[in-house]
Parts: sequence; C-alpha cells; structure tokens
Amino acid sequence: MTNKKNELKAVSQHFKDLEDKFRKRVCKELAWKKPAFQRKQKSPTSFSPIELETIKGIGWEMADKLRRKIAK
Repeated sequence: MTNKKNELKAVSQHFKDLEDKFRKRVCKELAWKKPAFQRKQKSPTSFSPIELETIKGIGWEMADKLRRKIAK
C-alpha cells in the first residue's frame, strides 16, 4: 500500500510542478506577476484574445512535451 501512496504523491508532485512551470512561463511571456496571473485565473472572461492565444500555445507546447516524454 505504501508503494501506491508514494506513486500517487510522486504523480501529484509532478502535476504541481507542471502547473508551476506553466504559471511561470505565462507570467514571463505576458509580463505578469504572480498576483496578476491569479487574479486573471479567477475571472477568465478578462483575458484579451492575444492573452488567450499565448496561454493556449504554451499549454499545447507543454502537453506535447509531456506526450513525448510518456511515449518514450
């Protein structure tokens, strides 16, 4: 049972790391600070079309990298 628990913790940590990388990359690309990202995240209707495209692009890039990593 502890093996499964450890695996779940590892997966959970991996997703937290991915979320953190995503946030940092979005903040860097859009010249935002963490509070601005969190504020925008709470009200997604406030995103401009350029911001949406940038965020989607980053998301797709990260998903592609993850798919390649899993496929190996």
